[in-house]
Amino acid sequence: MLLVDFSLTLKKINGVEKLRIKYKNVSKHIRYQGFWKFCFSKIYDHSMQSRLKKIGIFHPKRSGNLSVTIAQSINKDAHEDQPSSFYDIKRALKKTGLKPAEISVLDVGCGEGRVLNFGMMLRFKKVMGIDLDQPALIKATENCKKMKEQGFDTLYNVEQADAAVYKIPADINLVYLFNPFGERTMEKFIENAIHCAGNKELYFIYCVPDFVDLFNKYPAVTRLHQFYNKEKSSIRTSVLKYSPQKISA
Repeated sequence: MLLVDFSLTLKKINGVEKLRIKYKNVSKHIRYQGFWKFCFSKIYDHSMQSRLKKIGIFHPKRSGNLSVTIAQSINKDAHEDQPSSFYDIKRALKKTGLKPAEISVLDVGCGEGRVLNFGMMLRFKKVMGIDLDQPALIKATENCKKMKEQGFDTLYNVEQADAAVYKIPADINLVYLFNPFGERTMEKFIENAIHCAGNKELYFIYCVPDFVDLFNKYPAVTRLHQFYNKEKSSIRTSVLKYSPQKISA
């Protein structure tokens, strides 16, 4: 009897602790985003996740293989994969002016394909993802394949690659990044991206843009819009555009 009571007490304590942690996290996000933006974001993200789950698409929260990924990266500066907000992506997409059917996106640090699957749901022309985390890439490929089987006809491709030396395909017109790596890799990636873009326009959506100032050395890159936190003290997302016409003008 005492053991049963003790077990029930432990469960209650664990339940209270989980609620306390959840409340703390929610409060933190509300302070950062503001109450209404937090609500809109949660409602939209929950709706999109439910739609994906109905067709068997899941992006489980996991610790990942960060130590392995860091060891594999050229500059040893890979960051942990973080789940992107569908709501934030949707708002950023509007600032590019691109229509879904004309978007060919490259998700740098794609993880298990959350952004790729969102792009397929929105009927993008093409979605591509690169990462160094092999188990995550396997899951991303499985998710994209499932969506294809469900009738989502967006072209997709997922591959293991290091962003520091990756050459962006010619048909890509949008790059998505969620703070995937450190300054050295980011600097090299921007250089490669702009070189590969050549005389074509290229858009960037950069979430948690710790190194957004690296774009400043390129006169042809314009900041179209920046989303801030509630206090306007930090940038949540930067939307940028590379326009080769600015060089020739």
